[in-house]
Amino acid sequence: TNLEKIILPNSLKEIGAYAFYDCRKLGSNNNYVELHHVKKVDVGAFMSCYSVENDIKYGLTRIDLGDSLEEIGDSAFENDQLLVDNKNTADPTTEPATPDTYEFIIPKTVTKIGARAFFNTFRFALADVTGNAKIIFDHEEGEPCNLKEVGESAFEEMGVSSQTMTTHHEYNKSFQIDINLCSFTLKKIPNRMFYLTYLGIIDNFPGDTLEEVGEYAFYYVYGKSPTKIELKENVKTIGKYAFY
Repeated sequence: TNLEKIILPNSLKEIGAYAFYDCRKLGSNNNYVELHHVKKVDVGAFMSCYSVENDIKYGLTRIDLGDSLEEIGDSAFENDQLLVDNKNTADPTTEPATPDTYEFIIPKTVTKIGARAFFNTFRFALADVTGNAKIIFDHEEGEPCNLKEVGESAFEEMGVSSQTMTTHHEYNKSFQIDINLCSFTLKKIPNRMFYLTYLGIIDNFPGDTLEEVGEYAFYYVYGKSPTKIELKENVKTIGKYAFY
């Protein structure tokens, strides 16, 4: 569809599977999507809200996940160009104040992130953006995240397209994604969680509950990827190519 703007009511609790799938102009012209009190974004709900026509980029770049979200379904934001939410600017209709203030905040209420939920997002930043994007898992200071489950490939290929990563073409080396994982209560870093992702800093690597690092979990990460990761005594398995 040609839908560019959607205003969601405060009463909305769930967005169903593929509700806005392939709405390629949704969020264009600085239009902003706010989820308010939505508790669940189902499978593919905002998948592929992105397009390029005559060198003009369209799509969902700015979304506020609200303060009640509990579940992000499989492929919910796959193939989008998400970059910021409203936590870093008083006026969401304007551009961020400085190039290094881009943030994407996952609310502390989120308990589940599905497989490929953010697969191949942030990609438009390669050509157009300098600075860092920060993915922040919100949580109370000193307390663990509520996140209990993350699906495979949840953050795979963020920041770069498949073609750029696999062929080693030119990419924007001034842009990277910093992740604040907070204190996850995950028992497993799933397979391919950050596969081919242009990572910067990973703060607070999961600790006390972690038992397994999945296959290809940090395979071929780019950028200023971590130089030191401490795994605690309870880790029993590290999958193949986990830190290749």
